[in-house]
Amino acid sequence: MKQATFEQQVTRLEKIAESLERADVPLDEAMKLFEEGIVLLRAAQATLADADGRVKELVERADGALDTVERGGNADD
Repeated sequence: MKQATFEQQVTRLEKIAESLERADVPLDEAMKLFEEGIVLLRAAQATLADADGRVKELVERADGALDTVERGGNADD
């Protein structure tokens, strides 16, 4: 089975959150949704961590040396 994309995971997480916010969701269904949400959250976090690692590997200074930068940061000059 093909893993969902990050965007699909986030969309599903949003729908789960909306469902859990409703007062009419039975406890059994709420628990299933919560469990699904935890699995999706962990998968999305892993995807982000992988992307962050790849970005750090690809950031290159003007002189050709690779720099590690934090998300949203700039490479040292």
